[in-house]
Order: sequence, then structure tokens, then C-alpha cells
Amino acid sequence: MRKQRVLYLLVLAAVVLSYILADRREPLVLLCLLILVPLVCALMQILAMSGLRLSFAAGGNCRTGQNEKIKLSISRKNRLPFGILRVKLVFDNRLFGDTWEKELCLFAEEKIEEDYTFTYNAHDCGEIQVCVQEAECYDLLGLFCWKRQVEWMETFVVYPPELKLSTEVSKRPATRSFGELYDPGRKGQDVSEVSGLRDYVNGDPLHSIHWKLSGKMDRLIVREFGYPSNYSTLILFETMKKNGETDIAHSCINAVMGLTVSLSYSLLQKGLEHDAGQCRDGEIRTIPVNCIASHENMVFHMMHMPLSEKGYSRNTVQSFQRKNIHNEYTKVVYITPVYDEQAVRELSKDVDLTVIHVVEKRHPSYAASLGYMLIPVSAEDYQNTVHNIVI
Repeated sequence: MRKQRVLYLLVLAAVVLSYILADRREPLVLLCLLILVPLVCALMQILAMSGLRLSFAAGGNCRTGQNEKIKLSISRKNRLPFGILRVKLVFDNRLFGDTWEKELCLFAEEKIEEDYTFTYNAHDCGEIQVCVQEAECYDLLGLFCWKRQVEWMETFVVYPPELKLSTEVSKRPATRSFGELYDPGRKGQDVSEVSGLRDYVNGDPLHSIHWKLSGKMDRLIVREFGYPSNYSTLILFETMKKNGETDIAHSCINAVMGLTVSLSYSLLQKGLEHDAGQCRDGEIRTIPVNCIASHENMVFHMMHMPLSEKGYSRNTVQSFQRKNIHNEYTKVVYITPVYDEQAVRELSKDVDLTVIHVVEKRHPSYAASLGYMLIPVSAEDYQNTVHNIVI
């Protein structure tokens, strides 16, 4: 509007100067018209805005990569020429904490009711709040502005992309009600199940010594205890804005969300109950997933929980170990954009561990993953390349 006003004032000044220098009637007539026309346009705009009503509506939830449609409806009482309507939309992604604006300039036609539809490209998942607080109306020349208060706000959710994931379980976890199963290829600490006997070696715990049999054999015999294989499974996902001072790309966070949701649904399709959780404020917060309704509840909480401003991958692992949560879970799938090899190796001593490491573009080099399974995933193309996961 400032440019239009400056340009119009320059034209007026030129006409006034022409009238002074030429001393003719024509510049005077033109000057009168230049003064009268804006006043007429302003009056027409005031009448055109009579009974002006604006209404907005969002199309509903969508997935990343899709377009969310937002509809603007304009209604008024007459068909007088209308100038420019400028509306500013404010978007707020509650998950990432990002806010941005989009300005719309609409040239309304001579209709009593008009509908406009524009699209918002959903790049990031999360709960999106969109609002309009004010609309500006300009006359046909763009010299005058009238502001109208518009109180509209709506919320929709952008979900991660739908990933058809087939999950294979190397040691099939049973739900808690299936009874006790044991892994014959791995020794554990479950004293209720003896998987074998062997000679004592230095460092074996005293409670594992079979004293009665040792007396008969005249040498120390120890019992090897069973390792439960009816795992209580946890999908542990990690999201944060920064790992220390290093920013984490939005694409990696979106991929972590998408893989967590898809893996949970895939396990549920196999009839495998599990928990999904993340570390927040030094605590592992989990949600049980045992049916479709609980799965949807888990996804709802994921999309509405703001990301931590800063964290460290090691803190998640240490919180897991410090709270002795490994006593509740024997199988953990750890989905993270940050890979701390030493911390993960420590965690693998307590649980049957699978790590899904999400990177932005290409796979980095890894040390030998002894004691756990490591699956690198690229956030750039995981939707096209990840179809089967073995945990």
C-alpha cells in the first residue's frame, strides 16, 4: 500500500507542477479528477464491505507429503466492485515448536458469495494449529486500508507417512499371558529354569552351585539358568531438537516417528503386544499397545508431545538402566537419530536389543555391533527402501 500511495503522490505532484508551469485548464481538471477518484473508490469500498463475512475451514488430518486444504468463504450484501482482501494465516507446529506465516491476497469478484481454496504442504508431522486474527481490505487503487477482526483457529494433525512394513522377529515374543518360554541358545538369570550343568569356573556366582550334586561328584558343579524368550517388548524412540549442540534434521525426526508408528502397527498385526515409549526429563514414559485403539492413542500422544529442546543419546540409555526398566522388558527396539555406540553396547548387556539408526542422507561407518542388531536407515528414502525389518 505504501508504494501505491507514494506513486499516487508523485503523480499528483507532477500534475500540480504541470499546472503551475503551463497555467492551463487541462492540468487543473486532471488534478481534480485525481483527488476525486480516490474518494469515490474509498466510498465504493466502504459500501462493498457492508455485511462482509469471512469464514475459514481446514480439511482435516493428513500425512506428511500431502496437501492440507484450507477453505476461505466470503459473503457480502451487494455486488459492488471490491478491492483487495489480504489475509495472514499463522501456522504453529506444536511438535517441533515452529511458527510461520502465509499471506494471501485475494481479488474478490462481483459476487455475493465466493469460495477460495488454497493448500498447505505438510512437510513435518505433528499437531498443527492455524489461526487468522486480522484481515485487511484495500480499495481498488490500494490507497486506503480497513482492518477487520477475524477470530478463527483450528487444529489438525499431520501424521507420519503410511509405511507398509513387514516385521520378522528372530525370537518370537509372546504376550504376557502365553506362559514361560526359554531361549535354548542363550543363558540367563532365571533361577526357576535350569537349562544345563557344567563344571565351576572362577567367577561363577555362588548361588548357581549345585551343592548336592557337587558333593556326589567331588567337584563343584554349577547350574546354567534359562533366558526368557517370551519377551516383554518395548519400542523405545528418541526425538529431540538438538543432540548436545548439534541440530537434528526434521527429516530424521519425521522418519523416527514414521518407523515407530509402522513398527508398532506391524507387531500388533502379528498379535504381539508391546509398549512404546521415550525418555523425557530423565524418565522413560511408556504407553501399552495391545489393540488398535491403544495404538491410535499412542500415535496421538506422539504427535502432541513437543520435542525436547536439547538432549543426549547417552542420557536415554542411562535413564533406562538407572530405573532398572530392563527388569520389565527383555526385548527393546531402539529407534534413534543419534547413535552412541558405547552406550548402546552397555544397554545390550541387559536386554535383547535392536537399534534402528536414522540418518539424514547416507549411512555412516559403524563399529562392529557385538551383542545387538544394528539397522541403518536413511531418512531421505526410507519410505521407498524399508519394507522388511528383522528384530
